[in-house]
Amino acid sequence: HKMSKKSKSFVWMHFTKKDDKTVECKLCGRKLAYQSSTTNMAHHLKAAHPQAMPQAPGSTQTQLELVHPLSAKRKEDILKGIVHYIAQDMRPVNTVEGKGFKEVFKIVEPRYTLPARDTTFAV
Repeated sequence: HKMSKKSKSFVWMHFTKKDDKTVECKLCGRKLAYQSSTTNMAHHLKAAHPQAMPQAPGSTQTQLELVHPLSAKRKEDILKGIVHYIAQDMRPVNTVEGKGFKEVFKIVEPRYTLPARDTTFAV
């Protein structure tokens, strides 16, 4: 598989080439026909994963406008999971205030705001 001298399209960050005629979306697993152009892949990203499209320079739309807020049910489920984790593994209550714990949550669910430790156990 030889790299061309042209720069690779951004769409390749989100696709894996399965064979000479097929690519697979890393975001949803959908397989698409591929011949030599990235047009189909760009159309798929625009329709199915608009947040993966690069922002135009000077665009005033921010990433936050593209992200849907968490539902109350999802927030409740996450909080219950945190409480269960602390109780099950007998972790100190201040675990939720730890830098490492906060960093994990930024990766796993960046839309979620971790509660203060007194909030956690008021549930």
